Amino acid sequence: MQDHGPVMVLLNFDVFPQTKQDIAEFKQYLCGLTEQPEFKVKGINFSARNIAEVDSSKHLILQCLYIIMG
Repeated sequence: MQDHGPVMVLLNFDVFPQTKQDIAEFKQYLCGLTEQPEFKVKGINFSARNIAEVDSSKHLILQCLYIIMG
């Protein structure tokens, strides 16, 4: 298998119903996954700038995903 370098994970979540502090802690946890051996060996990176909240009612692709997933 050919190595293509690091993989940046982009995450779009529906609007979080938690406090700003809870959201910051969750994003910090996700970013910390980069240091886990299972992700590190595969070059999978989580970055806070690539973790976003979106309003699914205004995001056509997420609406379609919800329909497909049932």
